[in-house]
Amino acid sequence: MQPVGQALVAGHLNRVGGSVGTAVLAVIPQNALAGGDPGTAYAHTFGWALAFGVLTLVPAALHPRHAPGRSRPPSPPADRRTP
Repeated sequence: MQPVGQALVAGHLNRVGGSVGTAVLAVIPQNALAGGDPGTAYAHTFGWALAFGVLTLVPAALHPRHAPGRSRPPSPPADRRTP
C-alpha cells in the first residue's frame, strides 16, 4: 500500500475509533446511573477509560520503530553529540 493510502486508512480508523469510543464511554455511565449512585457510575466509567488506554499500549509496543527496508537515521559525529 502506498504511504498516502496508509495515511488515509489511518485517518479513517482514527475517526471511526474515536466516535465509537466516545459513544461507548457515554453509554457506560448511563447504564451505571440506572443503578442510582453517581460516584459508582463515575468510578465504573473511569475504570473502562483506563482499560481502553492501557489496551492502546499493546499495539504501540508492537509497532516497529523503523519502516521495513530502511536503515536507522545516521548518528551525529562523536564531537557533536550532546552530553
